[in-house]
Amino acid sequence: MHVSGHTPDIIFYNILLDGLRKSQHLDQAIALFKQIVNQGIRPDTSTYTILIDGLCEGKRLSDAQQIFQLLLGNGYPLNVQAYTAMIKGLCKEGLYDEAKALLYKMKENGCLPDAITFETLIIPLLEKGENDEAKNLVDKLFSKMVDDAVNLFKEMRHKSLTPNTIIYSSLIDGLFKSGRISDVQDVIYEMHVSGHTPDIIFYSILLDGLCKSQHLDQAIALFKQIVNQGIGPDTYTYTILIDGLCKGNRLSDAQQIFQLLLVNGYPLNVQAYNAMIKGLCTERLYDEAKALLYKMKENGCVPNAITFETLIIPLLENGENDEAKNLIDKVFIKVS
Repeated sequence: MHVSGHTPDIIFYNILLDGLRKSQHLDQAIALFKQIVNQGIRPDTSTYTILIDGLCEGKRLSDAQQIFQLLLGNGYPLNVQAYTAMIKGLCKEGLYDEAKALLYKMKENGCLPDAITFETLIIPLLEKGENDEAKNLVDKLFSKMVDDAVNLFKEMRHKSLTPNTIIYSSLIDGLFKSGRISDVQDVIYEMHVSGHTPDIIFYSILLDGLCKSQHLDQAIALFKQIVNQGIGPDTYTYTILIDGLCKGNRLSDAQQIFQLLLVNGYPLNVQAYNAMIKGLCTERLYDEAKALLYKMKENGCVPNAITFETLIIPLLENGENDEAKNLIDKVFIKVS
């Protein structure tokens, strides 16, 4: 080629480099890469991805790391494939902490991970039983990259690696936040088919999503289902529902749920009372709100600063200064 006067371009070198990689002539591949750089030919994303992937596949991790750091140091725009190849190489050697650090470095450098990147890390973490760490990574993916998250979920199922309840919960949360309600139904169905039993954390996330997306009838039905199944809702669960119903102008439904909980002896906390008081004040039902405040105190639940703000400020704005002062004297001063 040189004799005929043709000058090889980067496409030619990439093909040659890929051939050396596949035939495991890795020393020659490294030498060729250095030759490319020394000749002033700028490697493209394919060039260094081929080399890094080949070195990692060939168990030459230290060489791959040297090349990777050289590229980073010289300002080459490493793409998602190059980062993923390096992360995969680290995971193969069991170097998960280094792999996670590189994932965060990747995001810092403005390169967004894709489903393959996360699959490379999450699946080994789940297999090792590091569920909390897997969930942390999943949350970071789902918060901004829902399509990739769904693809990852499907890939896990395809590989017969069943997602646990933590992963299902994170996926549901991400889908709700991105408005993908129809996909939520598919995930719930898939969860039941795979034999997973939802826990109260999962149900609380689902309930929160339904309330925030204004699917309030479904939220009420879900809450009743939780109770009928004998799963005891926690304070977070019923506070979500009461707050959601009040914000959705479904005050009578909120009151029914609230009374049902009171009658059945559920330990309503200050957040649940505050949500109900706020709902009553929004409808300007100040007498009912004040009555609930006294009831709250009778039941041994101490009002806090938010309770004060929720009820006292509307009374002052309504010109009911004496009533506001009376409440402050009777309730708030005595509990402070």
